[in-house]
Amino acid sequence: MLENTYHFYHTLDDRTALNTLSGVKYFVTAKENGHENYVPYGYSEITIKDEETALKYRLYENDYALPLGYVYKEYISSDTFAEFTPLERQEAMMQGIVLEEGTDICGQAKPEVTSRKLDYVMEYNDGEVELRDSAFVIKKENSAVTLLFDGMEKAETYLYMDGLYYQKEDLSIYDLLYQTEPDTLEIVFQSDHANGTTIQKVLTYRTDKEIYTTGRHDFLAHMGYDDAKKKTITIIFPETGIYEFDSLDVLGQPMESYAGQSEALRENVLENPNMHYLPVNDAPSVTDTVTGNITMDSAGVLCVTIPYSRGWNAYVDGKKQDLLKANIMFMGLELETGEHEIRLVYETPGLRLGMIISFASLSGLIIFMAMQKRRNRGNMK
Repeated sequence: MLENTYHFYHTLDDRTALNTLSGVKYFVTAKENGHENYVPYGYSEITIKDEETALKYRLYENDYALPLGYVYKEYISSDTFAEFTPLERQEAMMQGIVLEEGTDICGQAKPEVTSRKLDYVMEYNDGEVELRDSAFVIKKENSAVTLLFDGMEKAETYLYMDGLYYQKEDLSIYDLLYQTEPDTLEIVFQSDHANGTTIQKVLTYRTDKEIYTTGRHDFLAHMGYDDAKKKTITIIFPETGIYEFDSLDVLGQPMESYAGQSEALRENVLENPNMHYLPVNDAPSVTDTVTGNITMDSAGVLCVTIPYSRGWNAYVDGKKQDLLKANIMFMGLELETGEHEIRLVYETPGLRLGMIISFASLSGLIIFMAMQKRRNRGNMK
């Protein structure tokens, strides 16, 4: 599924760059024919030791996996980042760390963007689909529109739907009274593959009438990597009605620069990481402390692939240091040249203040009860 949850992405849509930047090391698929098409670029199949599991699944390892902490030598401001398209953003993050407030520790990156739009023509049944300005009018359920294009070799291919809105056409009084217009649609994207099979993604689109809508109307679907040129992407619309959009683009992302960019991010990494797991039900599963050490050949920003939260505090060589929000969702730490010991400690925001207030309240209650008891004794006399 491309997006099948209310407030977060499902598996980052198997995008090579985002997986690597997030520290993804392994990828699992079912063993049925065609499932290998979903494996991102740069993964190699490895042996599954358990024979029963190996009969059902294939296991792949990321050849360019990044560790828990890796270093950028240049940054991208949030304003500059916002000017990129969604596909350009993930390529930019391979070259510079995105910081909301910038930094003086290193220079500003000028990302090289290699993705490009691919020209296409549309093919559909005139009896089932009508193209009206920037909208598809779907007259029959599960009608298809196929985009034909000349793809790129050794590249990822994407479909970008910008400003997608849906409305049912010619609503009757009954439809208005009983609100028959669907609030959730499962739009299917299919693409050809060089091995003769197809890759399929499902977009669970929630209209603004859906109670759990995220308000999102822009969607980028990763249609897989292929050595050969892809030729088609087919969109299958589940319901009749009008599907409006601001733009509909087919994009190609060459992967020739990806290995070098990943290698550059591995030049300075967090070594000897220790998660200091706390036992829960006799199994290590949670932690509030992460430690490690790093040697910096020049100043830069350490990106730690742990979700950013106000509860985390950072200590560099024993001294407390501000954490930065990095790459939208992770933690960043400015580091000078040299060897450093890193310690990250988590404390629930407000916990200490809450304990102080609770202790003060309890103390006040005890004092009040003692005074009341003394007063009652005085009245008895």
